[in-house]
Amino acid sequence: MRSAAGAALGLAAFTTACAPAPAPAGGRGAETGGVGRDCAEGFRRSGSPRLDLDRLGQACGERLGLRPTADPIVGEQREGEPSQRFRVRLEAGTCYRVFATGERQVRDLDLALYGADPELVVADASPDAYPVLPPAGLLCVDASGDYVLEVGVMAGHGRWAAQVWQE
Repeated sequence: MRSAAGAALGLAAFTTACAPAPAPAGGRGAETGGVGRDCAEGFRRSGSPRLDLDRLGQACGERLGLRPTADPIVGEQREGEPSQRFRVRLEAGTCYRVFATGERQVRDLDLALYGADPELVVADASPDAYPVLPPAGLLCVDASGDYVLEVGVMAGHGRWAAQVWQE
């Protein structure tokens, strides 16, 4: 299954039956910075995932000097359907955050990022519809390569949008 945005960006999309796991205690890459999910405190969705993604990126990315790496990845999913996975290219020595939002009918949207090995790097499995990876700080990767971003609707149904931001 390929989204239009994924195809345009050359991102390979595929599905999996597993859901995002909780954030690991450790993992590859170092979280830096003191910015947590408080950047999204009071965030209210308008119902348009793309517009809400822009607003979330401004609140939680721009204030850190981050910018989008590419156009948003968009999809649609129902609770109980397999999570969707997308390959994203990350570069060593660069720090990142990933943002996602869902329509109002999406009550819980989760994100997970896996390395090529396929080790879980970081996840946001909080019970909301606008996850941020990592939930606090920045993810600075120590190895360049293709990583896998997993997006899963855990409760509800509808469209969603996700985007990788970098320093």
